[in-house]
Amino acid sequence: MADINESPLWEDVIELIGRTERVSGGQDGVANRPLKKLANRTRYLKERFDETDADISSKVEAVKTFDEGATLNSPRDEILYGNYRLVWTGWFPKDVPAASTPFNTGGIGAGAWAYTSDAAIRDNLNAVDGLAMVGQCPDINRLRMIKFDAVGKQIFLKEHTSGQGMGGGTWYCHSLTNDNSYVDDNGCQIINNHGQVIRRKDLKEITSSYFGLQAGDLIDPVVDNMYKASRTFNIYEARIENPGFDKGYVLTGGKRYYCGDKPFYILSYSVGTLRGPNIWHTGDNVGITFSRFKEDGTSEQAWSCGGIRGFRFWGAASYLVQGNTGVDATPVRLSDMWQGEACDLWITGYTGNTNGASVSLYNEFAWTEGSLVKNVMVRQSLRGLTFLRKHGTTATDSFFRPEVDFSFNAGVPGKSTQVMVVGDGTAAGKCLVYGHDIKLTQWMSAGSWHDIVRLEDYSIIAETGIIKIVADGYGISKNTVPSTEVVHSINVRGLNARFRSRVENWSNQAGGWGLDFLNIIFQSSMHTNAQAFYESDFDALPTINPVGMKIRFNGVFTVAERKAGRIYTLNGLIPGMTLKVKLTSREGDDIYAVSVQEWKVFVRSTDLPCIVVPMSGGANITTTDGLALVTAGGQQATFLKTVTPTQARNFIGQNYGLTLKNINDDNSTSYSINSGRKIRFVLPANPDATTTTPYSVEMEVL
Repeated sequence: MADINESPLWEDVIELIGRTERVSGGQDGVANRPLKKLANRTRYLKERFDETDADISSKVEAVKTFDEGATLNSPRDEILYGNYRLVWTGWFPKDVPAASTPFNTGGIGAGAWAYTSDAAIRDNLNAVDGLAMVGQCPDINRLRMIKFDAVGKQIFLKEHTSGQGMGGGTWYCHSLTNDNSYVDDNGCQIINNHGQVIRRKDLKEITSSYFGLQAGDLIDPVVDNMYKASRTFNIYEARIENPGFDKGYVLTGGKRYYCGDKPFYILSYSVGTLRGPNIWHTGDNVGITFSRFKEDGTSEQAWSCGGIRGFRFWGAASYLVQGNTGVDATPVRLSDMWQGEACDLWITGYTGNTNGASVSLYNEFAWTEGSLVKNVMVRQSLRGLTFLRKHGTTATDSFFRPEVDFSFNAGVPGKSTQVMVVGDGTAAGKCLVYGHDIKLTQWMSAGSWHDIVRLEDYSIIAETGIIKIVADGYGISKNTVPSTEVVHSINVRGLNARFRSRVENWSNQAGGWGLDFLNIIFQSSMHTNAQAFYESDFDALPTINPVGMKIRFNGVFTVAERKAGRIYTLNGLIPGMTLKVKLTSREGDDIYAVSVQEWKVFVRSTDLPCIVVPMSGGANITTTDGLALVTAGGQQATFLKTVTPTQARNFIGQNYGLTLKNINDDNSTSYSINSGRKIRFVLPANPDATTTTPYSVEMEVL
């Protein structure tokens, strides 16, 4: 078979062999005519391609360079600078000296040199500041408009909110569709306008700038969204950034976060200090509640917890305007959970919260136990820490093992304040605090009555714990005895209440309170005169029994007082209470003749005098002997004849030292109307006294 003779011709028409044509072969035969025309076209195209390739090769080989120099005559003339191809966009001809560069022959830009390849772009992208060349999505609203064509595709977000300057980062397409199991939190995961799930990449923490929070903003919706994100990404700490010590955020309040499925904590970046972000709480409500239960009383587990640390709460009328007068206003509540936290908080401005609190521990459906309320400082607020229980639910009375370090400086003129309140005074609201370790610090300030521990009727603070009371004084002058006390370290509000906790009393402003203040200071420490206390028909122990509570007095008796003698009577002791009393004074004018006595006091009832006995020593016995016949023959022997007991002198005042008695001078204990519930501190008269004498009195509840 012979080959077709090809010619490099462009054939415009390719003939079709008709049905009736006779077919013949050969170079010009009917059967080969279409094939020959196609072969001619192919030959023509090949030669044109070869000519073009040769022309391009010659141009590449003949390209000009900055190293060698050249003259360019048109924008089509390229010149090489290293790996970069450039053209001149200015006037022609353009003379390029040898050994020159684009930068010293006109520069890069309009009317000068321009790159014709992407080599420069590649180099710029590889540079340390190459990211500046990459486009960014301006804000999250624009991000919602972008449609992704594949899972995993990424995009840079400049900032969350326009003008914020923060909250940007890398986002990626997590899913092209949403099966309604994904939650839009507007900070770490969004559902865009096309129903696609877009997520923040490499998420390690949940922080407020991711959600667009800025100074002066309402924080409520942001925390709501951070809570959503914590459930999606299993990061249980929502961190709030500090916009500045003189700025902050607004909290309307009434927020409730369910922690019965997973923990949830709101933290600042200043945990461990009192210098966290400012939260201006404007609502007459509980600002933020952390609860193990949903509002319908359901919960998934008992041991999930939550809380808040590192903030400055301002009871506020509006942003930057202090003063929330709401009666129910409360910044933080921990409810029905184990080891909820409210720590590192500075709280002020709740000037009307007579039903509220600074920190509320609340049994709504079960128990609130192991609570941590530490490093909390409260100012200009009416109520501090409250233990309360909801009526008519499954809530128990149990507040087991709270750990508290709580400081309180009232500063609300003309208003009564309470540092810690337990119960609401009803049987249905009974609360039990036990296994506790509580430290309460109080500063005296403007106001009327101040209760450090206010125990309402029916509630109990048990003996299985300790309360440390640290007050800077008693709110009264040391020069004039007032008609009534100002502060009550312990105020029990009913006969059905029981205060049994161990107590350490660290109060006193470095001493200086004399026995003239005996009843005022005692009532300031234990407000036993709040009501008439009677013997209980259901409990043998006293209503108030703060074991370990110590009250101290010290002063100096003048010469005139020593000569005349003094008696100070302490009233209002509680039946069933036991006291230890230590007295230190001088026996006479000799400064080395120190009288030290320790007494134990058993308080019985209104009409039975207190039993006052020495804690050491005993009675002195005086004896005489005599002779007696021992045989019929008249033989005699010495026998004990008489025994005369007398009290040891060191416990009856050593003649002139300060001593202790019940209502009777001989400390007898016979029944007598209104003879009980009181003891007397007696300085015997010493007509020959010539010097003053200092004294010290310490009373401790046993």
